[in-house]
Amino acid sequence: MTLTFANAPTLGGAEAVLAQVTTLLAKVESLAHPLINVWLEDDGVVVFEVASVWCFPDGAEATINACSIVTIAAGKFTDQRIYVDNDPIDA
Repeated sequence: MTLTFANAPTLGGAEAVLAQVTTLLAKVESLAHPLINVWLEDDGVVVFEVASVWCFPDGAEATINACSIVTIAAGKFTDQRIYVDNDPIDA
């Protein structure tokens, strides 16, 4: 399993991916990804466009458009590439 998040280095392995996601989610109260578009491609590749809605503990909210490309094999994500500008999250 690999994860490439924005312009950060690609992470490999379930432990590294889990650590990154845990760190990111620790900053928010809740996170939603309403789908805008989905494209199914060959060889288990799925592309989806979302409006990520980040709700912070102080009540502030940020909506950021993003696009992910996922590869699915044997019913599991084997690769995910997330294209997003997360600057509003760290602001």
